[in-house]
Order: sequence, then C-alpha cells, then structure tokens
Amino acid sequence: MSINITNVIKTSNKTYIIGVNAQYALATNGQYLLTNENDKVCLYDKDNLGTVTTLTWINGNIMDMCWCSTLNAYLLITHSKAYVLNMIDNKLNKIESINRSNNTINYIYRCVCTEKTFFVTYYKYGTPIDEYDLTSSSFSLIKQWKTPETCKEDDIILDILYNSHTNRLGILIGAQQSCRLDIRNLTMIAIWSVDLFQIKSNFYCRLSLLPANEWLIIDPQSSSFFQITADGKLNAHVRDKREPRNATMFGSNLFAIITNDGLSVHDV
Repeated sequence: MSINITNVIKTSNKTYIIGVNAQYALATNGQYLLTNENDKVCLYDKDNLGTVTTLTWINGNIMDMCWCSTLNAYLLITHSKAYVLNMIDNKLNKIESINRSNNTINYIYRCVCTEKTFFVTYYKYGTPIDEYDLTSSSFSLIKQWKTPETCKEDDIILDILYNSHTNRLGILIGAQQSCRLDIRNLTMIAIWSVDLFQIKSNFYCRLSLLPANEWLIIDPQSSSFFQITADGKLNAHVRDKREPRNATMFGSNLFAIITNDGLSVHDV
C-alpha cells in the first residue's frame, strides 16, 4: 500500500542528535539501521530505537552503504575502497578487487547490491557502473557498464538502488537542467523514465524506495521530497525545513530521515 509522505514527516517517533559525514549514508536490513556518525558507524534496533553497537571507523569517508542479504552483512564504500561489515561480531573485511587508490579524480561514489551482484558507480560525468560477482569470494568483476548504456556523456549518476520485489534498478541521473529517474532491468535496459525539472541537478540528491514499488527523491538543495509512483508519475512534492539529506524505510512501519538536525524516525 502506498504511503502519504506528507503525513509521515509530520509525526516524529524519535530524534537523535548525531554528527554525520557529508554523504549522509544509511542502510538497513529491516530490523537494524546502520549510520555513519563522524568517526564511527552505529547500528540502531527497530524494536526499541536504541543503539545496538558502534564501531570506530578509521578507513576514510564513507560514501555509501547497503545491506547484502546474500552475505548477511553490510557493504560500505569509501572514495577508493569497499568493505564487508558484519556488525554482529564487528568484523570488517576489505574487498581486494575494488581499489581506486591510484585515482584521486574519479573516485567511488555510490553502491547497491542484488542477490547475486554488487554495483559500484563513480563520481564522473558519463558515469560508469562496475558490476561485481557476489557469489565469488573474491568479488570478481563481471562487467563495466559505460556511457551511453549508463547515461549520457554530460550526465552523472547521483544514486542507484535495487528493488528486489520487481528485480529492477532505480538510477537517479543528474542532467544539465534537471534530474531524471530511470527504472531499468539488470542489463541497463530502461523500463520507464521520468524527468524532474523541479530539481536542479546537484550532487547530493539521494534516492529511496517506498512501499508499493514507489520511489522517493531527496533534494537537500530545495529541502524537498519528490514521491514517484510505480509507473513513473509525480505523486507528491513535499518541503521539509529541516533540509533532508537521505531517507529509508526502516522495516514496514518506520521511516528514517537524516537531516541537518540529525536522525529522525517516523511512524508510517
């Protein structure tokens, strides 16, 4: 069932005053929510909204993170490296096949995984997408997708997400005068696309998945949420004076938002 994002953001369940890094990374497996708070990563429990565990982070700025059900762990990326993090036993392993240490310009930017593959994007126009094999212990590279399959040469991929219910990728693309949301299959073929001229392209827009296969674009520049239906129509445009930076469903009945004020958790 579709949610009303306008009503959701009006009622806050709990707010945490936290220090977050510039990328405002979030990831959840439904029961636990992982955040990056300055020099540590923190895991929150859905049942009591308390912190389960924290881990000191000394491996560089976290650009993005995602939950990997195949490995039962979180995948995290920095500018140049990728890691597998098991927060139950605080075990962190570097993925040796993903390393951009010698490239200070086109650094790693966003990531997402399916049941079988791990997608990594880079901070550059004409953004490439590297696809790695999750079933291989070495995370072997399957393919690098390049322009024009990923986006136009003068466009940049701002965020990427996977919808396991539809087996589709959501790719948020920044163009010169607007943003565009593409829904694609796993071979980058577009299913549908919607242009959002209300959003002036900026590098901090994020993408989130909502119930009923809907999508949410978070635009901190205009302090807005844009709710997109499962068939590519703009359902709602909601302003939030707290300057939202990232957001995610937290299980089936909670919604977590990172703003300039911290982390807030809302009832759905």
